Amino acid sequence: MTKRSTSEPAEIGIVVYPRALMSAIHGLTDMFQVASMQSVEQSGGDAPQIRISHWKLQEDGTVAKSRDTHEGPSLGLMALILPPTLADLPVGERIGALPGFVREQHQRGTTICSVCGGAYLLAESGLAAGRTITTHWSHQDLIADRYADIRVDTDRLLIDEGDIITAGGMMAWIDLGLKLVDRLLGTDVMLATARYMIIDPGAREQSYYSV
Repeated sequence: MTKRSTSEPAEIGIVVYPRALMSAIHGLTDMFQVASMQSVEQSGGDAPQIRISHWKLQEDGTVAKSRDTHEGPSLGLMALILPPTLADLPVGERIGALPGFVREQHQRGTTICSVCGGAYLLAESGLAAGRTITTHWSHQDLIADRYADIRVDTDRLLIDEGDIITAGGMMAWIDLGLKLVDRLLGTDVMLATARYMIIDPGAREQSYYSV
C-alpha cells in the first residue's frame, strides 16, 4: 500500500453484492460521513477524514468501484467491509471474483471486516481459516459445518484481531462502524459521532439477544 500523508483521508471500502443489506451499506456510509464532519468540527479543515467507496459485483462476476465520496487517485483501502445479507448467502459461483478480491485487499494491508452473513464471504476467501470469528447466532451451526477450520463464537458481538474484524448480528454494523471511526479518527470523534446519531457506543454482547 502506498504511504499515506497525514492529510489524505483514510479510505473504507464497502462491498455491494446481490441481496446484501442495503440499510447497512447506506448506514455505514452515512456514519463515516458524519464522523468526518465531527472530525472537522473538532479540529478544523485539515482534520483527518474518511473516504468511502463502494465495490460492486458486476454481472460478469468481476468487482469494480461503483461509488467514491472523494475525487482523485486512491492510496488504497484501510478497511474493507463485507456487509450482512438479506436472504441468499454470499457463497459459491454467485459471488464471482469477490473472494479473490477480498484476499488481494488483505494482502495489500487492508483490514477485512464482516458483519452477520458477510462472514460467509470472509470464509469463502479463506482468510478466516484457523481463526475465531463471530456472526449472527442463527448462522453458527451452518458455518461450523460448512467450514470446519473456522471457530465460531456467537456470544461476542465484535471480535477484533487487528487485520480481521468480525461483527455479529444484522445491526452490528453500528458497532463495527464506531470501532473503525475510533481506530481511524480517535475516541473523541467516535463519541461525538455516536452522540450525533443517538446510538450507544458501549460494549455489548450478542448472547443478550439469542435467548
